[in-house]
Amino acid sequence: MDNKIICGDCLDAVKRIRFPVDFIYMDPPFTGNETYTDIWEKNDEELSYHDHWEAGVLGYCDWLKKRVEVLYEVLKETGVMCVHCDWHANAYIRVNVLDEIFPKRNFINEIIVRRKIYSKGSQFDPRSLPNLYDTILVYSKSKDYLFNKDAVLIKRTQEELEDLYPLIDEKGRHHIKGILRNKSMCERQKLVYEYKGFTPDKWGWAVKKDKLIEIDNRGDLIFDKNGTPKRKKRIWEDRGVSIGNIWDDVNKFKSGEKLGYPTQKPEVLLERLIKIFTNEHETVLDPFVGSGTTCVASARLKRNFIGIDLYKKSIEVTNDRLSSLTTDSNNPYFEFEVIVPKTIEELKSAHWLYVQDWVNERLGAYSGKKGRDGGQDGSTSHEITNVFDIARKEVVDVPKGSLIQVKHYVDSPLGIPILKEFETSIRDHKKNVGILVGWRFSTPEALSFSIKREKDGIKIYLVTIEWLHGQPILSGPRQEVISIKQTRIKQTMTTTEEIE
Repeated sequence: MDNKIICGDCLDAVKRIRFPVDFIYMDPPFTGNETYTDIWEKNDEELSYHDHWEAGVLGYCDWLKKRVEVLYEVLKETGVMCVHCDWHANAYIRVNVLDEIFPKRNFINEIIVRRKIYSKGSQFDPRSLPNLYDTILVYSKSKDYLFNKDAVLIKRTQEELEDLYPLIDEKGRHHIKGILRNKSMCERQKLVYEYKGFTPDKWGWAVKKDKLIEIDNRGDLIFDKNGTPKRKKRIWEDRGVSIGNIWDDVNKFKSGEKLGYPTQKPEVLLERLIKIFTNEHETVLDPFVGSGTTCVASARLKRNFIGIDLYKKSIEVTNDRLSSLTTDSNNPYFEFEVIVPKTIEELKSAHWLYVQDWVNERLGAYSGKKGRDGGQDGSTSHEITNVFDIARKEVVDVPKGSLIQVKHYVDSPLGIPILKEFETSIRDHKKNVGILVGWRFSTPEALSFSIKREKDGIKIYLVTIEWLHGQPILSGPRQEVISIKQTRIKQTMTTTEEIE
């Protein structure tokens, strides 16, 4: 089974991929300093998605470049990478990231994707024009890349068809076109053959003999007054025209497709890219899988997929979305494996954002904001949440709405400075109870600090991740995240492992 969904930072997760992939689509967080409300939680919770970089666009490029470098290593020599970005950083990404990694001659296209008008940035600034498009930068690893030019064709309008096929006979509209290869083409001896007394020059016929006979049998092969063969091309033979690099028809979601994920892209966009740059049975990788659109489109088109995301919620949504695709459990393209950190050792090496989500899930808590959270990584959702406080050495009752802060410092015990900062956060949020979760806490003085603060009306409970790991997951808002109907599908939940 090749299909996998991996929870983790692609910088590390990609290193575990042991086979090359055919196509990479990536829609990394932009640098627009935007904050989006996450709709997968209760309405009274403010879980947000951030795409803010403290170091600005150049810091963002440094962050992205490290990831593109490892992605480049797992891309086949015939593979293609598409990077989806917007006006904030597209020029920087091309010059400071992609041109530094890919040979400049292997830049293929800049695809312009028109999107709906959202209230973001200077889009509605009366002193500037609205920014109505995103950019997809397309690079190949070598010149020998796969390109299915006619995989996506745009149908002509009726007016265009009538203009292109102006002649009418008893069989309908058509136009007259040549059926011989011209001198600008290479010689094709296999296409040089006699038919009805006519033998073309060394460039040959435009079609093989069996196709020529088929055209003749339906009465569409003709000879002009000079004896030169031509053919009638019928309006029903028109397959459409190849698309250009301006896509203004891929910004609409199918009925029931939109989940509300802030950066979700329509399936039709991913389907188009996958058709152009891959064949069936090949492998597609999305290192920022988000809501899982790339995996869904790949499965529908009979491609294998690998989806990676740092956020546990994205993995959950992608899992549920794929699970709802089909009732045909025998279709191998809808079988997939979810790889998440589960053991203590795996949690220690996991990204801090994953550990933060994991803690909130264990406590059945509301999640805090991702990014500038003011010291609030979560808040309790039950009327009473029981936790074992190592300072008091007993199970304590924590009321609803209490602050949760998670410190993923594996090698550094949490001391008095961290506790003082947490106390400030509790006061700033106008709370009087908080849970500080970490791996270790230092010195008896730090442990007694939380007890002493109780005299000032502030209760700080200290909880270890090891203790939480041994506790059952509490029900809570995280179990109300998505309501996609589950269907019969083969899935396996495994711990982190290398992909062979």
